[in-house]
Amino acid sequence: MPMNRIKSSLVQWIGILIFLFVVAPAFSQAMPAAKAKAPDKAAEIKAEEGLRETSPIVTTNTFLARYKPVAHVSLIPSVPLGYVATAFPFGFGANLGVHVLLPYDFMKFVPIIDWHMGVNGGFLGYGASNPEFDAFISLIPMTLDVRSIFNIPGLIKYNLFPYASMGTGMTVAKGSRTDKATSVSYSASSVDYTFTLGGGISWDLPAVPALEVFLDLQYLLSVESRIGNFFNIAIGASYGFSGRIK
Repeated sequence: MPMNRIKSSLVQWIGILIFLFVVAPAFSQAMPAAKAKAPDKAAEIKAEEGLRETSPIVTTNTFLARYKPVAHVSLIPSVPLGYVATAFPFGFGANLGVHVLLPYDFMKFVPIIDWHMGVNGGFLGYGASNPEFDAFISLIPMTLDVRSIFNIPGLIKYNLFPYASMGTGMTVAKGSRTDKATSVSYSASSVDYTFTLGGGISWDLPAVPALEVFLDLQYLLSVESRIGNFFNIAIGASYGFSGRIK
């Protein structure tokens, strides 16, 4: 008997839940529709005018507005450190990169900082020639980095934005050496773990809001059988696909 009562109560509760979540909402949505009157001509014209006025907002590219992609290109004078510097005192290269703004809803915990993430690829070359040998090293670093851009009120009025960055990735390295006395050549290549740490400052061009120029100082660490340390100075420009970069 108790079991039959439990089953009966369950059936009643299931019926109530079906009514609350299915029948009642459908009934409440149908009632206004039955009572609704056809809008007059003046209301239709006013609605169409409002739609025309707001249409530019509707057609805005939401990806560009939200993520503000920026492309970078720079030329890089490079100074090797450590054992590399004994044979290669100076090098030169270039870099290309693309960064996007991280959404504010989970990264805007510090109001004065904008957080960007991007990928970078470049080339660095170092050559040396002396009475004993000719040598050359080429590096192709490919990194993923995070950039913190500081919106400091005292600098914003001059369109200046300091930033810091940190990244990680891989570097394809290739080197060669030719001994002049024996004319014997040696070559080697490797793919090495890479870490970057740096910072700089950018200046938004007032006349062209989508462009900025920047000076970037970067430390690059390449880990293989021996550690390669490089200090890079990047001088370049950025273009914002959404218009104003900041």
